[in-house]
Order: sequence, then structure tokens, then C-alpha cells
Amino acid sequence: MLFGLKARLTWAVLTRSIAVIVGVALGGLWGLFMMSLAGIALVSVPGILPPEGVRATAILVAAGGTVLWWVFAIVSGRADATLHASQFAVFPLPRRGIATGQILGALVGIAGPLTLVALIVHAFVWRQDAAALVTALLLGPVGWFFMVLGNRCLTALAERISAKRRVGDAITLIFLVLLMLAGPILTGLFAGVDSLGERLYSIADVVAWTPVGALWAVPADVAAGNWLAAAARLAVVVLTVGLLLWAWDAALRRSLEQATGAVNSGGGRNRIKGAGLFDRLPAKPWAAVTARTLTYWLKDPRYSGSLVIIPVMFVLFWFSSMNGANLLIFAGPFVGFLMAYAISADVAYDHKAFALHLLTGVPGWADRLGRVIGMLLPGVPLTGLGVALSAIFTDRLDLLPALVGVATMSLLGGAGLSSVVSARYTYPVPLPGQSPFKTPQGFTVLNVLVQFVVFAVMVVMALPVVVLLIVQMVTGAPGWGFAALAVGVVLGPLLCAGGVWLGGKWLDARGPELLATVSTYR
Repeated sequence: MLFGLKARLTWAVLTRSIAVIVGVALGGLWGLFMMSLAGIALVSVPGILPPEGVRATAILVAAGGTVLWWVFAIVSGRADATLHASQFAVFPLPRRGIATGQILGALVGIAGPLTLVALIVHAFVWRQDAAALVTALLLGPVGWFFMVLGNRCLTALAERISAKRRVGDAITLIFLVLLMLAGPILTGLFAGVDSLGERLYSIADVVAWTPVGALWAVPADVAAGNWLAAAARLAVVVLTVGLLLWAWDAALRRSLEQATGAVNSGGGRNRIKGAGLFDRLPAKPWAAVTARTLTYWLKDPRYSGSLVIIPVMFVLFWFSSMNGANLLIFAGPFVGFLMAYAISADVAYDHKAFALHLLTGVPGWADRLGRVIGMLLPGVPLTGLGVALSAIFTDRLDLLPALVGVATMSLLGGAGLSSVVSARYTYPVPLPGQSPFKTPQGFTVLNVLVQFVVFAVMVVMALPVVVLLIVQMVTGAPGWGFAALAVGVVLGPLLCAGGVWLGGKWLDARGPELLATVSTYR
């Protein structure tokens, strides 16, 4: 029943519009393309590496995929919110039925089927040994079940952790930092792999006896005729599956009990002391919007994640400079660019809370202005600090005027564009209280393409000032830098004001339509 429910919900999302269908199709084609490249690389391994290398590759690649499936559950805390157990607490459904539905629900979508196909392709690493190939093909569906089981189990266990918002936000932001640093980390790992040489075989031997790697080493044991080792590794897998099932059942029971208790319990009285930022700003509509959006920047991980990205971004620019690309000089203006782009989905992030603006009659320009000011309060000092550091670390203080002009244009001009975009176009985003990494229903590759277009328009808007900066860098004439400063400090505020005005007009005209759209996001 739950499998059918997930399928019907997915089909309803797909058939909601042509744009969603096109986006999902593009996402599936991109996944197939990437999987094809990985499959070609895997299938070619037996012709390149010795048998020990084939074994190490098969174990480490599949174990890495298993870890990714499991780790995502810990980070997101909600791997499949559609079939989350707490949503069925008021229905007389057995835990075993809910668990079965959650497992089968992984077949609906893109990640589950692609993983299953990838495991079948992975089996052909053993194509030079018939017995090992047959074993790997038979164990492919078992491995898929093992990945999904671990994901669902850790999702249920992480629910209690993610309920403590501070802990969940900290885990999410740590993962965000690691994700941003994936390039330098992978570069270091690949450099380490080159130096490891045959020691990778020893690492594979260790991984082959761990819960995430034991299953993938069984075909190698079959190829070597080591049946005792194969049986021992299968015993590790069976024991791990038993522990996961036991922990998952306990977590499901706790989730259902807590959800039922929340439904039956009455609301308590909370003591409210003051109104926070609302007490510190004028009693004006734009100031109320500023206070609310500034609270988001301080406490909502969907916004504060943007602030965490900034120091990580400096590390990335510094790393690129070490490799010969002098991008660190642009790190400061890029801070302003990111801050301005972050508010392009403000209405979608508000979700149903956007009704407050409509019911209280907040003018469109006040809504736009309040959101821009709420972003500028942390954005201006962060961008200024970024510009100063980029000039100091690159020893190009002579470029400081031009950098200020580029940063002003990026921050204020981008804020004006975001004010217009968020009043005309919305797309599904994680809901309030959810992980920033959760992919909401209805989000497709087409949404990514639209965001990329907005990103590109912001770059084009900043090009006149950037060109002046580049000319100064090439010629060394300081006059070009002061010209960039003049253009930035004049054109940036004008674009920001124009965007606030136009976005406010559009918001007044289609506010109820925006509310109806964002309220459908789940």
C-alpha cells in the first residue's frame, strides 16, 4: 500500500506540468550518462589492473557507495519524508508494513533504480571469472537492499538527534563544509593514492571484513576458491542486517509512539519575554520584515549555511591560487554575490508564513526592502571584510577601489535582481525546520537550470565593473580602478532601488498567487 502511495504521489508531481516532466527527464538522462562513464571505467578495470587491483577496486568502490547511502541518512535525518513513520502514527498500520513500504519506496524515483543498475554494472568487474560474475550478479539485489536498509535505519535513528535542532543544524553545517571542500579533499586523496601504491590492497583487505565491505568481497573469495572466507563474510553481512533490522524496528516504534503522544497531548504555555529584534527596530512594515528575515539569517540553517560557506569559499579560492589560478582576488566580491543570490528564493523559504505579509497588508515595496536590509546587515560587513582580506592576501592593495566597486555592484545589484526574481518565480525548497540538503518534491533539473540563468544574469550585470577591474590589473593604471569604484557605487544602488520597486509592484499584483504556489510545496 505504501509503495503504491509513493508511486501515486510521484506520478502526481511528474504530471503537474510539462516543466516538471522535462526536468525529471533531464535529471534521469544526466544520471544515466554519469553512470555510463563510471560503468565503462569499472568494466575496463580487469584489462588494466592485476587480480589484486581488481579485487581492491571492486571492494572499495562498492563500500564507498554503501557509506554514501548511509551517511546521507545521518546528514538529512529525513531520507524519505513522504513515507516517514510519524506521518502514519494515527493509522492502524503495523510497523512491519511501514518498514516494507519504506524499503520498496526506494524503487520510486531516480537514486534507487540507478543504484540497482549500477550494482549490476559493478558485477561485470568480475567478467573474467564466471563463478565470481554469477555470484556478484546474485548479490547485487542483496547489496541494494543492504544499502537501503542502512539508510532507512539510520534515518529513523537520526530522527531523535535531528529533533534537537542545534545538534541537527551543527551536523548539517559540518557536512556542508565537507561538501564544499570536496575538491581539495579529493585532490589530496588522489595524491595519496598515487603514493600508497600496493598499500591499497591492504586497505581493501581491512574494508573487506567491515559491515560495509564484507558483501563486496565475496565474489573475490569465490574466484579464489576460498569458500571459508566467503562464508565468514556472509556471516558478517547477516549479523549486520540483523542488527540494522532490530535497531530500525526500535526506532520505528519510538517514532510512532512519540508522534501519537504529540497528537494526543495538549499545547503548553510558553513564557515569552520581549519580541527580540522586533523591539529593536522601528514600528514600520519594512522593519518588521527586516527583523523576521534577520532572525532567519541568525537561526535558520537554510540561511546560516550561506554564512558558513563564506570562509570555506576563501579556502577554495586560496587552494585555486596555489594551483596557479589567481582567483583569490575575486573572493571578496564573490561574498557579496553569494549574499545577494541567497535571497532569490525568500518567498519560497517563507512557505505558508508568507500569508502574514498578505493578511497584514504589507506593501510590496516594504516586503522587498525589508528582505534586502535583512540581508545587507550581515552582508555589508562580511563583504567588506572579504574585500579587505582578498586585497591583503594577494598583496594588491592598489586594486582596493576597484574591488569595492565590484563588490558593491555584486551585492546591491544582485539584491535588486533577487528582489524581482523572488516576486515572479518560485521553486520548491526545504521547508522551515528541514535540512538544507533535503530535496523537496517537485524539484527538478529544470529548476536548477532556471537558477543557473538567474546566476548568469547577475554575472552579466556585474561585467561592466569587472571589466574595469581586469583592465587595471593588466595595465596597472589606477584610474581604471577609481572608474570601477564610481560605476559600482552609483549603478549598484540604482539597480537595487529599481529591483525593490519593480519587485514590489509585481508582489502587489500576484501576492495571493505566490502564496498559493508556495503552499503546495511539500
